[in-house]
Amino acid sequence: MWSHDLSAKSKRHIFFVRQARIYILAFKGFFEDLAAVRAASLTYFTMLSLVPVFAIAFAIARNFGFEEMLHRFLTNNMSEQEALMKWVTGLVNDLLKETREGVIAGIGGVLLFWSVVQVLNNIEASFNDIWQIRKARSPMRKFSDYLAIMIIAPFAIGLSGSFLLKIQSAAGDFELLAGLVQILIKLVPYISIWLLFTLVYIVMPNTKVKFKYALIAGIFAGTIALVFQSLYQNLQIGVLRWGAIYGTFAFIPLFLIWLQITWLILLMGAEISFAYQNIENYEFEEDALKLSQYNKRILTLLITYHVIKNFEDGEQPWNSDKISHELGIPLRLVNDLVYDLVNAGILAELAADNPKDRSYQPAVDINRITVDYLYSEMERMGGDHMVVTESDSLNRVTRIHEHLMHSFRESPSNILIKDL
Repeated sequence: MWSHDLSAKSKRHIFFVRQARIYILAFKGFFEDLAAVRAASLTYFTMLSLVPVFAIAFAIARNFGFEEMLHRFLTNNMSEQEALMKWVTGLVNDLLKETREGVIAGIGGVLLFWSVVQVLNNIEASFNDIWQIRKARSPMRKFSDYLAIMIIAPFAIGLSGSFLLKIQSAAGDFELLAGLVQILIKLVPYISIWLLFTLVYIVMPNTKVKFKYALIAGIFAGTIALVFQSLYQNLQIGVLRWGAIYGTFAFIPLFLIWLQITWLILLMGAEISFAYQNIENYEFEEDALKLSQYNKRILTLLITYHVIKNFEDGEQPWNSDKISHELGIPLRLVNDLVYDLVNAGILAELAADNPKDRSYQPAVDINRITVDYLYSEMERMGGDHMVVTESDSLNRVTRIHEHLMHSFRESPSNILIKDL
């Protein structure tokens, strides 16, 4: 599949081979990134924060006057979880009532917010792992981004519900529009989940995701989620006998199964969006991720050289995508190498209008950055305290190592990287 030369093939052949490569890579990443384990973790945190999430959503919707719209949206889209929704809604109403009466005001509100943040934080961590992003959002960015999500999500649901009701009302006055509106109403569940998944794939990873690839993944995963939801509704009829074992709580194991598989579908979509965006650099990725330290040092030097030259020439700083594209290095490997260069103090991240669009420039005077300086700073990352018993052999080895490092520093090849 990967050694197949496409240069002399037709556009149709290239298209189908490319699609096959993308989905093979996505499924491969799905298993390598332990998606099942992450889905289990997300299921656990979702269950813990289920009531707080709905409590905050209903509180915001109530303040904006969209509570009824939100309730109708959840009823229509979670009809297969009727027992669960009644149970959760009852708990939410009690919780909001106690909050209004001051029983859990203050500390209780903080705990509600923290519970929701934990879910969003775990979603981000899962997506960052798929995208091989080793640096999460800063605490301040997490606070602002997550708060925006909590406020906008229920508001958007209520607004869309209000808009749909107005369309239905207008259609009643115009018979010609009635048929079109009915088709639109049938498409609403699909369009809603496609857009929801697309937004998740764009917003949650701490990197820049192209809209078209997020949309493709959103349509793929969203459609599978709706098909699964339909199958799940039919399955419930066959498992009603669980009631003899679990009694009134029979809906809980069913909901856990539904939740786990839904998270698996969502994570699969994230793998697909990543594969689409990075397919060009994936051909040699498996070899790249197993690269020897010797070759990693060469690529580290290459990246540093180009970043320094761009800075010296007054060119636009490169981000990870640009480095990957220009140098032909797989993006995941670029992210790893750049992460180490930043931690070593060789490169610095530049702030941008879009925090996800991070670019890089030298962190120190380029007239100080020699080949030896680069390698020495990279090797000194981590703790300085060496846990080892003092001995004569240790002293001899240390002296030999220092002598070799001194010889390297004095070597004619140890020049400024900008002069390479």
